[in-house]
This record gives sequence, C-alpha cells and structure tokens, in this order.
Amino acid sequence: MEPSSQPSELHWVEEMKPFTEADWDKCMEVFGQHRFRDEMYGSWLAETEEERKLRELADQYHTRCDYFDKGLLPYDGEDRGRMNANALRVRDKIIQQGLSMGFTREQVEQAIRDHARGIG
Repeated sequence: MEPSSQPSELHWVEEMKPFTEADWDKCMEVFGQHRFRDEMYGSWLAETEEERKLRELADQYHTRCDYFDKGLLPYDGEDRGRMNANALRVRDKIIQQGLSMGFTREQVEQAIRDHARGIG
C-alpha cells in the first residue's frame, strides 16, 4: 500500500527506528495524564463505599483465619478439623457483623469468596 493511500490520521512508517529513552519518557507523560487513565481504565473501577466495606469484612475474615491457622503449625490430622471449625465460627461472626451493617448473608459470603480468589 502506498503512503498516499493511507488515511490522513495514520502516518506511514518507512523505516524501523529503535524505541529510545526519550520515546519512553513521552509515553509515560501521556500515560500519566489523568484524562488518559479515565479513558483507558474508566471511573467504573473506583471502589464504592459498599464494596469497600464488604472488602474490609472479607479481609477481616481471612486475616483472623490465617492467624489461627499459623498458630497450629506444624499441622497434624486433627488440626484440619480445628481450622475448619474456626473458619466457620469466624465466618458466622463476620456475617453477623455484615448483617448489622445492612448487607445480606450472600453479599458477605460472596465478598469472602472473591477475596480468596483475589477478585475483591
């Protein structure tokens, strides 16, 4: 395709040039602009107050369970049962805390699952 047949907004490249540090600096200048971030990633990724509270509940659940589990190192056969019983107790307390904040059981449980998968 000839350069003249390209649309005006496209630029014809006749030769490859190495990507320089100056090129990198220019890219970082453009990428760092607030407008670009909003257009690229969107403001829809901003965490809502509800999402923040659910995430904090899930963080609390996993932190408390991990703390208990680490206290049992090294594990033996009975420790799995203790870990599971503790996780259920902690989950029930976190769910009660979530209910008192206006969340449903399902919302809290989903937040805990999302946190475990690295989503929340």
